[in-house]
Amino acid sequence: MVTVAPDVSGYVVDIRVRNDQFVHKGDVLFIIYRDRYRLALADAEAALAVKHAQYLMLRDQYERRSKLTPGYSITVENLDNARRQSESAAASYQQAIASRDTATLNLNRTEVRAPVNGFITNLNLANGTYASQGKPVMALIDSDSYRGVFRGNQDLAHQSWRQYRDLPHDGSPALQGTVSSIARGITDPDNRTVHSSSLPSIPHSPGSDWRSAFLSPSTSRTCHPACWSVPE
Repeated sequence: MVTVAPDVSGYVVDIRVRNDQFVHKGDVLFIIYRDRYRLALADAEAALAVKHAQYLMLRDQYERRSKLTPGYSITVENLDNARRQSESAAASYQQAIASRDTATLNLNRTEVRAPVNGFITNLNLANGTYASQGKPVMALIDSDSYRGVFRGNQDLAHQSWRQYRDLPHDGSPALQGTVSSIARGITDPDNRTVHSSSLPSIPHSPGSDWRSAFLSPSTSRTCHPACWSVPE
């Protein structure tokens, strides 16, 4: 599952999807009110034009003065000041470019797009809702990868990395995957410690011994393995 949150804040003005709809990566999900961000971009572009003009003026002044003879036609101090003013103007110009680019990025981010292929779920939006930056408003169930929990007594520690595996799944036909890594520690729900939150949590029966193995998604379109937590 991939949570979807806007990168900029504002009122939602156009919702392009509905619950349970399939979307492709890059599809527009919803749009945030854009006028404020258009004005911010216009302001940044105007400030950039001012900084560019100042930079050109001070650069040309320094280039003209640098052709004079220090100590005769111009003092060393004045020449040094002209150089520093030119360098400062160049830095301010680069800063204005960055501000313009940020404003452009913010305007583009008012169109919130699907980060992966998948199905819309938990859509909590309506037109007029204020969406806050970084706050999830919906989720996508990634259609290109799945995660499951496997219970059994199958030792994967001796298996070669990336070896193709058939995993029984609660009496159902075996699911296939490729071993990509084995976790060396998991959380014991019956004996939590202060550091347990840093470890993966695997549900299990009391007293069972666990090892966690992770299987990468199969290239086959006929099965749906992804990241499997496998007990020993």
